[in-house]
Amino acid sequence: MHCAAGKDRTGLVTALLLSVANVPVATIAPDDAMSAEYLTPLYTPMLETARKLGYAHMFDSPPETVLDTFKYLENQYGGVTGYLQVIGMTAEQIHQLHGMLVD
Repeated sequence: MHCAAGKDRTGLVTALLLSVANVPVATIAPDDAMSAEYLTPLYTPMLETARKLGYAHMFDSPPETVLDTFKYLENQYGGVTGYLQVIGMTAEQIHQLHGMLVD
C-alpha cells in the first residue's frame, strides 16, 4: 500500500490490519503517532508555508486520532471486524486475513 506521505491512508489501513492481528489499540495509537517524527524531514520544506496558511496541523499524527477512529468504529460498527464486514469482507475472509498476519 502507498500514499503520498505514508501516514494517512497507509496509516489507517495499517491500523486496521494490526487490529485484525489482535494488536491492542493502546499499542497501535502511539506507534502511528511516531510517523510524525520519522516523516519530519519530508515535511520540513513545507512547514513554514503550512504554518502561514494554517494547515500545519495536517502534518501531525496525534495518538488521539487513532483512538478516536477506533472509538468511532466501535460505536458505529461494533469494532474493526464489524466495519470490515459492512464494507464487504466476509467473516471467513477476515479470519483468513488474521491467519496471514499472525501465522
